[in-house]
Amino acid sequence: MVMDMRHVRNEEAASDATETVNAVEAEREPGLVDWVEACVDASDPAEKARLITHLRFCVPSYEGISLLRGIVSSAGGARALIAAQLLGHHRPWLSTVAGVRQHLTLARQSQAPAVVAALVWGLRQRDEAAEFIMHTDYAVAREAALATPVSRRTLSPILAGLRAGIRPEVERILLHKLHQIHPSLVRYLVDLLVEGSWGEEALRGLFASLPQMALFELFLDTRHPAVW
Repeated sequence: MVMDMRHVRNEEAASDATETVNAVEAEREPGLVDWVEACVDASDPAEKARLITHLRFCVPSYEGISLLRGIVSSAGGARALIAAQLLGHHRPWLSTVAGVRQHLTLARQSQAPAVVAALVWGLRQRDEAAEFIMHTDYAVAREAALATPVSRRTLSPILAGLRAGIRPEVERILLHKLHQIHPSLVRYLVDLLVEGSWGEEALRGLFASLPQMALFELFLDTRHPAVW
């Protein structure tokens, strides 16, 4: 089953009500919250590593995902961070629009940069991660740059970040990704450049990072002249 459900083994009904309650309590298996609490409270590194490994291998149900969201939004501290990391490791919520929307809401509303970075990591290879490229916290912005794929939807926020003057490491990550851009997106990217105001140095660095053959073919293409 899933790690967040508190199972009670089927026992024959006892004649005494008190004994039944005690038997149920004794047979209750640890649930998701129990494991998170145990991980937070563990002082021995080896024990903490064992608990984290257990959490990684146990896939939560949708009820478990809801529990993790609740911990992120209300618990704070180490509990919220572990819950955010689990949401990023187990991602069944990606299969629904509502699930992605709820995850984005958590990332937007969290006040702890480490928690936001973990939530953004959960958006890896999703266009929605581009929203956090210009985040004021370096760890969050870097995680967003690593998580963001290059697509028609993300080119605009990527270029906006480069134009605004983001941190050098975040800029390096984005320029490296643009170097690997699919040739079919180069024309669209160049068209977007016309819409913004660029400094000479930033523009020079951007063009140097783009695939040169695709640029060369673009400027030679007379069948579909660019708008600029």
